[in-house]
Amino acid sequence: MDWAKDGVAADLALKTGQYAAVVLDLGLPRLSGLELLRRVRAAGNKVPVLILTARDMVEDRIKGLDGGADDYVVKPFDLHELAGALRALIRRSQGEAAPLLRRRRGRAGPAAHRAAFRGRPLELVDAGIRAAACADAQCRSCAVARAAR
Repeated sequence: MDWAKDGVAADLALKTGQYAAVVLDLGLPRLSGLELLRRVRAAGNKVPVLILTARDMVEDRIKGLDGGADDYVVKPFDLHELAGALRALIRRSQGEAAPLLRRRRGRAGPAAHRAAFRGRPLELVDAGIRAAACADAQCRSCAVARAAR
C-alpha cells in the first residue's frame, strides 16, 4: 500500500506502479482528485478507483462517477464498509462477481476470513486473506502479504 502526499505524487505513482485499487480524495493539493482521475483514465489505466471525500452533494458524486470513478464514499464512513467496497471493486476488476475466491485447490472468503484447502478449513490472518485475494504477482498492495507467506 502506498500513500501520496499530493496529486502530483499520486500521478507519478500511478504512472510507474501497478495497484489493485486506488482510494482517491478529491481535495488533494497541487493536483485535484478529479484532474488526477481524468489523467488516469485518459492514459488508459483501468485501475479501480474509489473516491473517498467529504463532498456529499449529488452533483459532486455525479462528476466523480462520470469522471471515471468506480465507487464514491462520503466521509464520515465506516472502515468495514470501505473495506467491503474495495474488495468488491478488486473482485470485479479481476472478472469475479462472487465473494468466494478460488485458486487451484483452495478457496477463500475474504469478508468471512475463512479459507479451505482440499476441503479442510484453514485459519487465516488478514495478510493471508489479502495474499489469497490477489492473483497479480506484481501487485504492490499485496507485497507485504506475499512476503509473510
